[in-house]
Amino acid sequence: MMKNFSSRYTYFFLLGLFALSFTTKVSAQLCNNRVVAGYLPDYRDPNTVDFTKLTHAYFAFLTATTTGGITAQQSAQITTMNSFLTNANAAGTKKLVTVGSSNMSGMTANVTRTRLFADSLRKYCQHHGFDGADIDWEGISNATDSTRYASLVKVLHDTLTKYNLELVLTIGFGDYWMQWVSNTTVKRASFIQIMVYDQTGTWAQSPFGNPSTFQHFLDAETYWVNRGITRDFIVMGLPFYGYQFASTAGGNATPYTYEAILERFPDMDSCSNETACNDYTFFDGPNLIRKKVNYAIAQGFKGVFIWEMGQDASTWEKSLHRRVWEEYQRACAGLSYDDICTTDQEPCVATSTTDAQSTEQTVWCETNVGILHFAADIISQGSYHLTVTDEMGRVVYSDNNLQQPTLTLPGNLPNAVYVVYLTNDKQKYTSKVLITR
Repeated sequence: MMKNFSSRYTYFFLLGLFALSFTTKVSAQLCNNRVVAGYLPDYRDPNTVDFTKLTHAYFAFLTATTTGGITAQQSAQITTMNSFLTNANAAGTKKLVTVGSSNMSGMTANVTRTRLFADSLRKYCQHHGFDGADIDWEGISNATDSTRYASLVKVLHDTLTKYNLELVLTIGFGDYWMQWVSNTTVKRASFIQIMVYDQTGTWAQSPFGNPSTFQHFLDAETYWVNRGITRDFIVMGLPFYGYQFASTAGGNATPYTYEAILERFPDMDSCSNETACNDYTFFDGPNLIRKKVNYAIAQGFKGVFIWEMGQDASTWEKSLHRRVWEEYQRACAGLSYDDICTTDQEPCVATSTTDAQSTEQTVWCETNVGILHFAADIISQGSYHLTVTDEMGRVVYSDNNLQQPTLTLPGNLPNAVYVVYLTNDKQKYTSKVLITR
């Protein structure tokens, strides 16, 4: 992990085939037990994060002592952690604490200290109300540390699972580092997280280019699947930051948060993954994030995780977290994915099927003004009763006498999937609608 470091409203209405059975979701939960996880380092403000749109949240970082304890936290860290826990608890989000690499090799040289650390971590989780721990020991590069890592994970598994605490392992891909991490060790975790970023820009001989391309995403998948690890055990990493190179020669690059990149280039479109004007900054833009998330959904991965939440755009309108959550909402609602960067189709155009006749109607929108258009031949059959509900079945809009083939939705509706019911005494149309700004 990287440890330090034009504004307008648009409505998109995407409709898909609707089944009368409808899945109701609770805050911070997704269908099929999918994971959307996010890290919050102890120097970030938890109050800037929407925990209701995370299934798992990681508080980073704890540090092990060489003697098997946990390094005492500073008062500012404790204050941040308490705010993190309060917000996560209010949202019903699972809370895990992340332990970094420092002192790991020395501490695990002795099995007694390893056991003491595992018990210290267990007590820490229980005392503060964490649901488990995430181990982020990076840079394992020899047989000695490989053995120590394996021993640590086994002891942690035996200790934490006894108390119904989760154990997550955050690791990389490719033999350069992962040759030292065995499948036996990996499988002791509740699930693993793959850091699919920092593939350029972090060493002197680095090539020039994006540090987290879609191809890197595919390479990480291929590596672990070929090793026999199933996708439903893997959570794939998404970076909310990028790197600026000094020149096309590559080498070490300067990291920038996504928010900082937007401040420098506020008018970038959602398809951009590189800044203009020979600025040489690469990052994951909104539609690359969408593409990765939808691939993870389609291939049956357990989920995705974000490094890290404090690097996101400061407004929900431009947020990458928003794109992640909405793609899972879309998938859970049975809506299809369109890569709007590679298709000529307008992203808010789609069709749905009527319950009564299995004939298609088209509903589309005018961007910027938030107007739904219904096929004129439907409305010509007489006035309709229109109801729009959220996914919990709560009515958010209604019109008992819709006689025009248009509908202007309230501008204050939050981003979500809604259900549109259009009925009269003869017919009923039901469609799912995704609204985003």
